Amino acid sequence: MEYPRTRPVAGISLDALREHKGTSKTDLARRIGRNPSSIRRLFTAQSNPELRLVVQIANDLDADIVVVPRKKTPRRLRDADRAA
Repeated sequence: MEYPRTRPVAGISLDALREHKGTSKTDLARRIGRNPSSIRRLFTAQSNPELRLVVQIANDLDADIVVVPRKKTPRRLRDADRAA
């Protein structure tokens, strides 16, 4: 699933959090062992980052990643509950 770059993470986007912390994209990339150009692309173009990368960025920015249930339960989960 692809998310827009402004997809909220814990209420704010990772890029907004990076800016709030005063961290440049280049510094962030160096600290997590990534190529600075790949981090710039992540924050400036639509991309589908790997969860591992999102976790690395969140950890570096001292943020948590939270999985939130959807408002509407997916059909396959409802069907599984009925079968149980």
